[in-house]
Amino acid sequence: MGVTYLETVKPEVIRTVALRMMAAARTAPKTRGRDHIVTAVVSDDVKMTLVAHMRLMVDEHRADDFLFETQQIWKPLTA
Repeated sequence: MGVTYLETVKPEVIRTVALRMMAAARTAPKTRGRDHIVTAVVSDDVKMTLVAHMRLMVDEHRADDFLFETQQIWKPLTA
């Protein structure tokens, strides 16, 4: 099969995999039967708005976990 690099994968394939991952998260067993999972696929054009809102939440609500997540969203892919 060889090596497949992210740059060669079509966006539709990436979206299909992301949608299947969302379905898997939804159907996975939950702790004590509680379902608090929220999943979403965010396109590149919405990503900056999402990160800006998350950073506001860090400042307003001291939600430091969101700061880490915003850094991970923009972390460059490295080999």
